[in-house]
Amino acid sequence: MKLDKGQIEVMDDAMADVLKLKSGSERLQIASNLWKFGKDMIRANVISKHPDWACSEIDKEVSRRLLNGSDVDKETIAVAIQNHGMFNIGAI
Repeated sequence: MKLDKGQIEVMDDAMADVLKLKSGSERLQIASNLWKFGKDMIRANVISKHPDWACSEIDKEVSRRLLNGSDVDKETIAVAIQNHGMFNIGAI
């Protein structure tokens, strides 16, 4: 596959064939697992750089990073954290 200047990644044809065989719910589960993995990686990075931070500070920073470039306001983030203990994409 040829990359254009606007593409960062291109899915391999073999992987696309595998995903085509998955049901919608299986693909959603894969996406959910990838989201959780990414969130956990960001959280681990924040904790390693700021071991003295309280959980609430860590949660806010993880949420801020996950929402980079989003137009979601700080009040919405605070409510999501309060209601879910951590940013939950389904809450917004």
